[in-house]
Amino acid sequence: MKSKFPLRSAEEATMPDGGLLLRQAWAVIENVGLVDTAHVPYRSAAHSMAASGPPAPASVETRAAQDTFTCVEYGRIGKAREGDDPRTVYFSTGEGIAQKCLDFLSAGYPIVVGIPLFLHPSGLTNWTLPSALAHGLVHCPEDAESPPLDGPRSDGHVVCLTGFVPDETEPMGGWFTFRNSWGTEFAARSLGDDMPQAAKGRGNGRLSATYLNEYCWEYLVPGPVISQQEGHAASA
Repeated sequence: MKSKFPLRSAEEATMPDGGLLLRQAWAVIENVGLVDTAHVPYRSAAHSMAASGPPAPASVETRAAQDTFTCVEYGRIGKAREGDDPRTVYFSTGEGIAQKCLDFLSAGYPIVVGIPLFLHPSGLTNWTLPSALAHGLVHCPEDAESPPLDGPRSDGHVVCLTGFVPDETEPMGGWFTFRNSWGTEFAARSLGDDMPQAAKGRGNGRLSATYLNEYCWEYLVPGPVISQQEGHAASA
């Protein structure tokens, strides 16, 4: 993805090693496509920052091309640039991003978000603390029950928002549920609905609306599937 859909040189210079933008993921879902878990099962391995493995076989790439997706909206922090796709929205920190994400979820869309990591005195991050890995609850410094955290750091993580759990004790009204990409060992000890702020099962988690609103870098709202014929026509 990094070589097929490269960043501008000025952007590349600011990225952590191995870092990508959701704009590149957008290019993938529109031009390459995706496969579901029936064809590529969800990994059960623990979280890892390492490469996920060798390139997909040709049969998987062929299957992916049958399901390409449009983009409803892509947002990123900063200012507009010449040549941007008109579906790109720029925003400032705290500019109602949590509410925007909630509106898209309410309309039936999944949302992929990019947010920064925070450093714990132990040297771990807010995403790799044992409590986060066990229960899927990931804090930012403003959360009432947050451990001591410094940051944000220059590197981050991407997850897919899947829902919202209202909570009047959270300053912005509740917690977003998300699907992580670290396999089923993430949130392996989640108690689900028995614990109001717990993740809803293995591989899932929750983060506060405050975390999203104050620190979101990017968001991507995938749209409907493009037919194979339309996808080829659009890329021709």
